[in-house]
Amino acid sequence: MASDCGGAQSITRERKKDRSECKVKPLPNAVSTTVTIMRKVAVVIFLEVLLVLRVVAGSSARLDGSVRPIVYDLKLTLSSALETISGQVEIEIQCITPTTTITLHAHPNYIKIHHSIIHDRFLNTSTSLELPEVNTKDHQTTFKLITPLTAGHVYYLSIWFTTRYSMAATKGFAQTHDVDRGTWMNSLLELQHARELLPCFDEPSYRSVFRLQLWLHSDFADDTYVALSNTDGIKEIWSETLSIWTFEPTLPIPSYLFTIAVGRFESFCRIPKNLREKKICIWRFADKEKWESMAEKVVEQMALFHQSMLDYLLVDPVARLHLLVIPMKLNGMENFGLLNIRESLWPQENDTISFNKFRKTLFHEMAHQWFGNLVTMHWWNDIWLSESITSFLSAIAPLNFSFLLDAAFVLYKFVIMSFLLPESQKIPLSKLPYAFRKRLIALSPLRIVNELSNLCPNIKVSQLFQHQAYDHVFITNNDKVYKWASTDTVLFSIFKILHQFAFFRFFLDGMNHTNPMWESVVHVRDIRRTKCCIYAEETLVLHFSSPNTYDYVIPYICGPYTRLILHGNIRGDQVLRLIHPGVKRVRINATIQMPMQQYGHFAEYIASKFQGFNSSFVLFNTPTVTNQLKSKMREAWKRHNHDYQETSGHKGRICIGNGNSMTCYMATIHFLAIGYIVAVSYMTELYGESYFQPIFIVLAYGMTFFASMMIVCLIVSPPRTDEIKMS
Repeated sequence: MASDCGGAQSITRERKKDRSECKVKPLPNAVSTTVTIMRKVAVVIFLEVLLVLRVVAGSSARLDGSVRPIVYDLKLTLSSALETISGQVEIEIQCITPTTTITLHAHPNYIKIHHSIIHDRFLNTSTSLELPEVNTKDHQTTFKLITPLTAGHVYYLSIWFTTRYSMAATKGFAQTHDVDRGTWMNSLLELQHARELLPCFDEPSYRSVFRLQLWLHSDFADDTYVALSNTDGIKEIWSETLSIWTFEPTLPIPSYLFTIAVGRFESFCRIPKNLREKKICIWRFADKEKWESMAEKVVEQMALFHQSMLDYLLVDPVARLHLLVIPMKLNGMENFGLLNIRESLWPQENDTISFNKFRKTLFHEMAHQWFGNLVTMHWWNDIWLSESITSFLSAIAPLNFSFLLDAAFVLYKFVIMSFLLPESQKIPLSKLPYAFRKRLIALSPLRIVNELSNLCPNIKVSQLFQHQAYDHVFITNNDKVYKWASTDTVLFSIFKILHQFAFFRFFLDGMNHTNPMWESVVHVRDIRRTKCCIYAEETLVLHFSSPNTYDYVIPYICGPYTRLILHGNIRGDQVLRLIHPGVKRVRINATIQMPMQQYGHFAEYIASKFQGFNSSFVLFNTPTVTNQLKSKMREAWKRHNHDYQETSGHKGRICIGNGNSMTCYMATIHFLAIGYIVAVSYMTELYGESYFQPIFIVLAYGMTFFASMMIVCLIVSPPRTDEIKMS
């Protein structure tokens, strides 16, 4: 959930009017920004405590836990001609402790139970149950059983019932009539309103699978009406007055995250480039052409935040990225797979303020997919924790999430401040949770792992994380290649020195090529002996005679290397495994083994991956680079607006690049020459020609030497790895 003020949740949803917008002045530095965010988080915690007190005071009784739900198989019938809802639910339950009663939640002002049966499929027996006893105060319904349930057994409780729409738009399953938009329905079941829609175990600790089938009658069966839920649904038209929507089962979720929406909605769906397997959909009422351009920007922000969270937490919440924008009292709701956002928050074109306000609420609800949905509090008195974390994450969303920031904070708090704080205020690092300390060491950059290990002596670092670090490394299993790569020539030594600087690496490579240099050479037998990971900071060159060696070595390779050069014999899937998100330049001199069925996937992945400035992919012609593969790559290049470049001959190649390397060199030389002329002219006018004559000579010689070096790099820097014979 989210509210208007800094993403903090309101203590009541039945507000008569919205809060005034919080106006926060820009803060001068990161420290004051963090302080402001923490103040907002403190407000959230305070409000959530008040909310929990109200909820607990209203319904403090908990279910006894003798049984737990596994699956809800729910069928609901909605008709535009009726104000009531007919339903049938079959609850698959597991008996935890022997019992003669089953108690669950059903709000007596909404739910009316007509008939119920319990079925034991193990014994193949069914028993019709009497009408249950109702506890009006705690909204609990108790079924009395003739035969006690056996611990560990699974039973099926079928209930036929009717319910009605909620009278309040901020809770339950509400129906709204609109002259222009027609009738539409939407559910808001947090905190304890799922019990108004169906008989269920309405506590956050009970996570169950929901299977939903909606029967839409009368006007709701019209083609303009769309039914939405937590998962994708399929519509079957039975007649002009009846359509049936069947939805895929959800993952196990608490009842308050279950949702249903029916209305004349239109969708805007895209698959972002950085989330190739994740479709993002935005659902709104008709007139999509009026909001389609803004929806593009919203999808881009959703993809950016989702990928940042994935990179930081290393866990995918699996839920769909679907967003329903509708009129509602709340700012938002984190329903699993179908987030809700208030329509009035939708940003206006060219309005930065409204866009930032909408984005903060959106990020708050998206963060709940991890904190609240994937990991749920056991009871409502802990809701402040998920709300405060999501409020904090939505507030710092413009920053890049990074585990390095966590590590830096720990080092600052427990190392640097330990010299400044008095002994009584020091917090030893050992007080941190063991799991956090272990993850801190395992995921921290290699440069600080040793320092952290010294600070956490009781953490046994696995050999998997005992890295051997290299900036530019060559790995091979061939003795001759190992000897050749370890031998330095004079020219190669010069280029190795220049190669330490990113500026020179750029010129040595050019735009459509990658000229590898390496400082260290590692033999595969050393990896087998030490079982240590190879941490590559910048350049990784591999030369293996068989795919089996690649299979063995790949698990030992880690690091943020950006340049990848492959030789020998390799499979197509191994190439894709080695190309992590940070790789910018790839050169393949290897013989690639790949079935024809994978050509399309390989070409599409490569074409979508290498985009933008200073990205390059080069595939040298080998016997396995067939015409069919070239055709697939040509098609993929065209779809992604790349220029398909292919050269023939012994060193023929296919490449993705962003221009001609000669153009790059010549443009740079001209730029430096112009800069020299401007500098000389300025100094001559300012100080006089005679006084600065020696400086002119020095600058002239310097420019000439630099330009000459660039030309030499262009002409006489063939990559040494071209000399390696393909094996």
